[in-house]
Amino acid sequence: MDELLRTSDVIALSVPLNAHTRHLISHAQFEAMKPGVVLVNTARGPVVDEEALVQALHSGKVWACGLDVFENEPAVHPGLRAHPRALLLPHLGTYTVETHEKMELRCIANVRSALETGKLLDVVPEQPLLDRPPGCNRSCSRPTAGDRTYIAQKQRRATRTSCDFHGTLESFEWQYTIHRFASLSLSLRRFAHPLLPSKNQYLSSAMAPKEQIIQSVEPLHVGQFMFCRVTTSEGIVGYGEAGIWGHIEAAATCIRRFAEYLVGKRAFDIEHHWNVMHRFSYFQGLAINAAISAIDIALWDIKGKALGVPIYELLGGACRTKARVYCHIYERTIDKVLEECRRKRDLGFTAFGHINPFLDEGTDQVWTCWSSCTGG
Repeated sequence: MDELLRTSDVIALSVPLNAHTRHLISHAQFEAMKPGVVLVNTARGPVVDEEALVQALHSGKVWACGLDVFENEPAVHPGLRAHPRALLLPHLGTYTVETHEKMELRCIANVRSALETGKLLDVVPEQPLLDRPPGCNRSCSRPTAGDRTYIAQKQRRATRTSCDFHGTLESFEWQYTIHRFASLSLSLRRFAHPLLPSKNQYLSSAMAPKEQIIQSVEPLHVGQFMFCRVTTSEGIVGYGEAGIWGHIEAAATCIRRFAEYLVGKRAFDIEHHWNVMHRFSYFQGLAINAAISAIDIALWDIKGKALGVPIYELLGGACRTKARVYCHIYERTIDKVLEECRRKRDLGFTAFGHINPFLDEGTDQVWTCWSSCTGG
């Protein structure tokens, strides 16, 4: 490491945080570096002594730095915030759709491995083991005295895995590394519950639907409306409407953009896809939300068709047995509007809407006539 510090023009840190790497880069390390070095830290904030870094920036030893993590997050050293050659990001180095998807899949793979084999795929060796609570009869490694302060700090920020995991997942062994999976503990207990069907039981069931892979996502411009058509590998087609008025071509563009992500994905992962699309941009807006809405409706349409049930049965059941509807009137003269109103009345409609407010004679006559036709 000493040679790297002396000879490198750019130093990028990618190490875990533990008792040995805290302030890995401090005054002595900056002194060993060549003048004008560039420092990048995407690991953990406390790996770098920020006070020493500020001094190195002012002296010119460090020409510039790029930081995605900070020593005392969310606080940032004022010397870094004020320095013109310090590029600071709010801990979003993994904030891309592709990376988040891979992280989620890796997390799920770890959980599956723990359930099926009793072992985790990714165990962080730097994390010391915690003492096992009373009642657990297996021996476990204990942290060294030098690690106890570090453990105490981390314990305040993490949730210990529940003790009843011991009987189900031996690999957890009360390892401190599992704190990253603590948020999944309730879900894991549910998945491992003996009264619930296992994955294999479900897959072998006759009720298991065929997997639907999205093959195409297309905007459909019909009249003044924008729809979305989603087709799956099994030939099921779902339709959804983009609720947008005016500039509907903007929603079409968004649908095409989301299609780049959706094609090849599982059609049933509706909630996951909604979250990915919703987080696609910091700024939403009508066109983006309209596109998400259309795709969401189309995917539910596909799921209902694949399972052979109405969509409302997948959403908790029907909340009503009937609903009053109205008809649109698009005519532009009083005579035509009245004629259309009478025709709709004869068809059984008792309400109408979307009348052009700029008729040649106003709308009072229309309302008076309609009231007389319908009895009020």
